[in-house]
Amino acid sequence: MIRPLAKTLATCLLLMQAMCHPQAFAADNSKPVLDALLRFLDALDAADAPALKQLIYVPDKPPALQLCRDAFIDLVVAQKRLERAAQTRFPTQANRFRRDLDLIATPADRKSIAEASVMIDDSQEARLTLPGETSPIRMSLSPSGQWQVMLDVVEPDTLLEARTLQVNPDALLQLRIDRLRAMSEAVNLAASGIEGATSPDASAAETSLADRIAALKVDYRNKLDQLRNRPRMPRPHNVYEPD
Repeated sequence: MIRPLAKTLATCLLLMQAMCHPQAFAADNSKPVLDALLRFLDALDAADAPALKQLIYVPDKPPALQLCRDAFIDLVVAQKRLERAAQTRFPTQANRFRRDLDLIATPADRKSIAEASVMIDDSQEARLTLPGETSPIRMSLSPSGQWQVMLDVVEPDTLLEARTLQVNPDALLQLRIDRLRAMSEAVNLAASGIEGATSPDASAAETSLADRIAALKVDYRNKLDQLRNRPRMPRPHNVYEPD
């Protein structure tokens, strides 16, 4: 199954959520959908930024979602850089820096993709359900005919969460983008420390990164609290709604 990233990269979720669509039907030709998913997993494993941009779905609105996608990809690239640096300098302890990116899809999951059931609805969204799983992976067909993976980290239900938290949805989305960027910076700093030998050993490098990530989590929560406590602007009157 598709799994979330490790807690040390907390808040960057890759959880694929199920969505019910009317008039969905089994796909006669599921190969393009399955091939696109495998290409996405390969691009994720290789931290291939151009390929990931092509294979991750981004809604047209709001435009800031493209920044969210790019910030997520930057984090994937930074994480792969960290893994490679650790493998070079600390080959026997490199697994301490993997952050479970390899568990987004295990080798067994990749094999089971060929046996996934594929349903496509009238809006050109596909849902792939792996054998033994109940939550489908969602994909969307782009205007150019490219199947793309739909990720919550790129396509969050910001409006729903903003209503729940009673905050401005644009401010909430920007906060998420800033968080992803800050996480990328923290991971790149850790990679630089390993590459430049300023980190004395693997344990020190790992602890330093964990401390930075923990501080970012606290900072995010504080900024979210600030958004929630900010005075709300009066809601404009809608002439189409009853008083």
